[in-house]
Amino acid sequence: KDIDFDRDPRLALNSTKGRLRASLKTAAAAAGMRDANAEITKESETTVRARLTGRAAGDSSPLRFDVEVSGSAKELNRQYIRAVQVVTPSTYGMAPFFVEAYTVDMLAAMKVAAAMSDSRNAPRDVYDLHDLIAVGANPVALLAAQDPLLLQHIRSTAMAKLELVTFAHAREELRPYLPLSEREALTEERWLEHTLEVGEAIER
Repeated sequence: KDIDFDRDPRLALNSTKGRLRASLKTAAAAAGMRDANAEITKESETTVRARLTGRAAGDSSPLRFDVEVSGSAKELNRQYIRAVQVVTPSTYGMAPFFVEAYTVDMLAAMKVAAAMSDSRNAPRDVYDLHDLIAVGANPVALLAAQDPLLLQHIRSTAMAKLELVTFAHAREELRPYLPLSEREALTEERWLEHTLEVGEAIER
């Protein structure tokens, strides 16, 4: 998925589904996408996922954008949510707007849990954690609430787990979706540095 949202339990799922499709169509029109189509690709009791497809206005290259809205959390923890202003490029023709997002500490805690999951080896987790560390994210207080045995297991296996996410994985699953400048900078040597920095941070 390209972007994930948590749905406030007070917002009905059917309402979310309708708004999601309408928002994707509006975004496609603003971006000048051709042959744009927004469809619901997943729906459960708590979650809805939609996909926007079409072609770029300039070179007609195919585009795809997936959005998932989850309502599995019984109540959002407002302590770790903040309002963030988004300022888009002038070519978008959009006024600045605000979105609610998790704090970097909460994002880092969630990313550590994802990166250390036995069922997941995603290059995006390593890349995102590296960026979160760079901006000073500190999930220690949040992680401290977890089972001490689990935390010890995470510390002792962090490096070995992250080493399973190789540069080959990053080249295939991550690099194509990065901005061009970041894509070119992500060499095998840089990837190993990222992995080492993230592993050492988790072990601490």
